[in-house]
Amino acid sequence: MKVPGAADADLRLHFITAEYLARMRQRARAWSDAFIALQLDHFKRELPDYPELQELLEGELHARQLNKLRRIIRKTGDQELRQMLTTLGDPDQRELVATELEIRGGARRLADGGAPAAAIAR
Repeated sequence: MKVPGAADADLRLHFITAEYLARMRQRARAWSDAFIALQLDHFKRELPDYPELQELLEGELHARQLNKLRRIIRKTGDQELRQMLTTLGDPDQRELVATELEIRGGARRLADGGAPAAAIAR
């Protein structure tokens, strides 16, 4: 995409700013999954040099998938959740199921599967 009057301009200078991304993130919450998928496809084709646009839309779709799974998990029995835990491929989805099983099991404190903060800071 070319900026009118500028040769090979970086769109981040004038159009794809932090404010633009924040507004787009807010608007994407009101869009349908199908529309987000269309936008994502468009950005992948037309603006491949701006992955932040794709990441924003992929993040919104991923969050929606996790919210849908969370609603399903609440209505599902423990045995089905254990089976689901072995079949899910996405680590975020597995974490949701595992956390629900821990809560149902009466865990006083949830295990933190992430790296310690000191290790992340290095």
